[in-house]
Amino acid sequence: AETEIDVQPRPVAKIEAQPESEQALAESEVTVQISGLAEEDQAAAMNRVTLSSPTEGTRLSTEELTLDEQGRARFKVTLSPGKNTIVLKSGDTTQEIVLEGTQVERIEITPEKDQFEVGQKIDFKAVGYDQYDNQTSIEAEWSLSGENAVLEEDGMVEMKSSGNAILFARYKEISQGHPFSIVPGKVAKITVEPRETDLKAGESLTFGAEAFNAQGHPLTPSIEWKTEGEIGAIAEDGTFSAETVGEGQVIAASGEVTASVPVQVAHGTLSDISIDLEKSTFTAGEKVQLSAKGVDAYGNQFDISPQWFLSASLGTVDQEASEFTPLHTGTGEILAKVETLVKGIDIEVVPAEPARLQVGPPAVDVIAGNTVQFEVTGYDKFDNVVEVDPEFSIREELGEIDATGAFTAETSGSSVVEAKARGLVGESTVAVAPAEMQDVELTPQGPMEVTAGKAEKFSASGYDAYGNTVKAEVAWDMHPDLGMVDSQGVFSPEKAGKTRMTAMVHQLRTGKKIEVGTEVSVVPGETTQIQIEPESADVTAGEEVVFSA
Repeated sequence: AETEIDVQPRPVAKIEAQPESEQALAESEVTVQISGLAEEDQAAAMNRVTLSSPTEGTRLSTEELTLDEQGRARFKVTLSPGKNTIVLKSGDTTQEIVLEGTQVERIEITPEKDQFEVGQKIDFKAVGYDQYDNQTSIEAEWSLSGENAVLEEDGMVEMKSSGNAILFARYKEISQGHPFSIVPGKVAKITVEPRETDLKAGESLTFGAEAFNAQGHPLTPSIEWKTEGEIGAIAEDGTFSAETVGEGQVIAASGEVTASVPVQVAHGTLSDISIDLEKSTFTAGEKVQLSAKGVDAYGNQFDISPQWFLSASLGTVDQEASEFTPLHTGTGEILAKVETLVKGIDIEVVPAEPARLQVGPPAVDVIAGNTVQFEVTGYDKFDNVVEVDPEFSIREELGEIDATGAFTAETSGSSVVEAKARGLVGESTVAVAPAEMQDVELTPQGPMEVTAGKAEKFSASGYDAYGNTVKAEVAWDMHPDLGMVDSQGVFSPEKAGKTRMTAMVHQLRTGKKIEVGTEVSVVPGETTQIQIEPESADVTAGEEVVFSA
């Protein structure tokens, strides 16, 4: 079985209205919030409320409202001038509210600023106010006095030039003026020409700057010029003089507003050459990498490819590899040449390690008793003289040699003088000859006795003061003559008797002669023959002949 149930909301016992304003300018909207209450002030939810107005010109946003669960609803009313009555009815309950539609009594123009910049466009508005300071936008009639601004339409004014002007707004019988001044304004933007540039050190360029206010209107303020990055200097008139290679900026400033343009500075014309060597003293044989930079009048360095030369014959230069090989000791300059510009740097070449020793004199003949000074010179593999501190010695002791290389000869003969230094050995041959003959020795020494018929060998030798045998010739002689003596000193005695054997020793080198002699007795030898004298004779009888045997 089914049945229908009809649920009715609690009837509205009271209606409360709360307008957002009880006075408002005519033709403006006022929002009104209402609350429906049942008995005991409970919310009269879901009831309908009708709206009406007996006032001519009053316009309601709706003619009927439905209260929500809290018994509330809202509507809008557009007021007409004067008293506006609105009747609210729900069931048997009726409520009236009265709102006042006011009239504009004064005008204000916005924005209220009294100073604008040339170039600005300002959209002025007129606002009407009633006696309660309620406001509303109004469509005013606009007019403008002065020649520094132009009125376009609907209150739009363009500021043309510096000066003063008055803007007027008129609404019905009410008018209002708004005086203002037009100024150039502050610098808001600066532009610099040229926008960017590449210069060489030594070149100059004058930059120009234009200043604008926020509206883009050109201004003529004083411009302060400066640079960023140590690339050069700029004058008060914007003339930039490029000096130092690098990247930087030219900056134009007016107050806190700046503008900058990039500037690239390259090196200028070659005016000098900077030779880069780690040292100035080089060892013969080492490899030296040559490097040089070009220098302009402002000290900027840049890459160059010079030709290399030597002021003296100190070695060789490989142009392709830019490499110097020192070979010969001495001082001079390494020269770098680019076109007609030549720059040199002082250098010194010192010898390498010694490769050989040379003893001088290389061969010497010396007389016993004399002194010879030996000198030792070291040479590297490039034949440069190297200072050495040698130690001297002699293989065969023919005399004394001291630490300075002074050799004093004593004993005749040949030997080798050696000099040692840094693991190297140098040699010199020395031949010592006897000094002047000082003494002669005869052998055998006399007096002596020899037998006739038996040969005897005599010898004579000359000696210098050091006991060296001198080279000499010997001449032999005897007196009286008891036999024969040959050039070799062999005496063949023949006759018995006494004689003096002498030797004249003649030193060949000096020509000095010394004679030495000895007494020799010759005795008869064994009888080997009888000799009768005379061997034959013719005699006459009676004569006497004496024979001897």
